[in-house]
Amino acid sequence: MQYCQKFTGTVKVIWLFSADHSSDSAESMWFAPLLIFAALQGLYGSQLLCRNKYSFCNSLAPTIDWGNGFPPQESEMEDICLKAESYYTCLVECSVLSPDPLDTTTETINATLAVVKEVCNKESRLHREYLRSSECYIDLASTDIGYECGKKAEIMYNGYISYLSESEDVDDADRTRHRYCMERAYKMACVALEILEECGEGAQTTYLELVHRSKYMSPICSRSTVRELREEFIEFLAEDEKQEKNLLQSFNL
Repeated sequence: MQYCQKFTGTVKVIWLFSADHSSDSAESMWFAPLLIFAALQGLYGSQLLCRNKYSFCNSLAPTIDWGNGFPPQESEMEDICLKAESYYTCLVECSVLSPDPLDTTTETINATLAVVKEVCNKESRLHREYLRSSECYIDLASTDIGYECGKKAEIMYNGYISYLSESEDVDDADRTRHRYCMERAYKMACVALEILEECGEGAQTTYLELVHRSKYMSPICSRSTVRELREEFIEFLAEDEKQEKNLLQSFNL
C-alpha cells in the first residue's frame, strides 16, 4: 500500500538567513523543516503529502522560533536533529513509494538528508565546524541580513534585466524561474559575504558547503542560468577581483 501521495505545489526548504524572517509574508510564516541554520526558501516542485487529513511528513518537522533556540546551540541540536532526520527520511520514503517524474526536488531532498545526518553526527567534521561558528550565526540571525540581502538581490536583478534589454532581446519564456534563480543566488552570495566579514572564512566555508552539498538551488536553476550567473551576471556586477572571487565561490552551484 502506498504510504504517501504527491500533489503539485511548493515544497519548503530552510537555509540560514536566506529569507526575511522578520516579515509577515506567507513564505516566512512556514515552519522550518531543518537545516540547523535558516530562514525559509520556496523551491519549485511537488510537496509530498501522505494520505491523511494533514501532511504526515510535515508533522514530523521541528517547530522553530527565531531567537528561541534557532539557529541552535549545541544543547539544542539533539532534539532538532532527531525531528529533522525523521522529516527528511519521510520525504525520501514518499519519493520512492510514490515516484513522480516531474518532481524536481527529489535530488535535493536526498542530498539534504545526507547533509543533515552528517551535521547531526557528533563525530563528524561538519558537526564540529557548525558548532565552531554557531554563536556568530546566531548573532547574525538576529539582524535583518536576510531582508537586506533580498532587497539588494531584487535591485541587482532589475538592473541586470535592463542592461540585457539594451544590448539584446530578453527571453520572457521562463522569466519567473530565471528571476527566482538569479535573485536567490545573489542573496545567498550576499549572506555568504556578510558571514565572511562578521564570522570569518571558516564560517563562510561551512555555510557554502551546506548550501552546495544540499543541492538547494538545483530545482530552480537550469545549467544555462548557472553559466549566466558565473559569466554575464558577474561581468555586469563589475566587482573588484577579490569580491568577484567570493561571488564565483557562491555561484559554484
